[in-house]
Amino acid sequence: MTKLLRTLSVLFMLLWIVGCGSDAIETEEELAPATIVSVTPSSGWITANTDIVIVFDKLPTGPRVIYGVTVSHGTIEGIGKEMTITGPFTPGSLALTITWPGGSRTLYYFVTAPD
Repeated sequence: MTKLLRTLSVLFMLLWIVGCGSDAIETEEELAPATIVSVTPSSGWITANTDIVIVFDKLPTGPRVIYGVTVSHGTIEGIGKEMTITGPFTPGSLALTITWPGGSRTLYYFVTAPD
């Protein structure tokens, strides 16, 4: 009977350890920073009043930050994973940097006069 109880307690502890390990992996994945999966338009020629749409793989969040997405030019608005950057942008070369908790990306455009 003692052997049976020892065996059952060892099995219980192993199951508990394995269960806790899988939770830790999910937590690490949840804490990984968001990444941009698409940008429209992604580069090239745009007009000063073009809207640029970015889509993240998940909500761009961080500690004590709900979205925390900023841009170097224009304004950014949106709810969830899809956000829109609006100008007007100054005609000429444009290096547009998007920053969020855990990442940043610079997009390059050439801006022409508005339509």
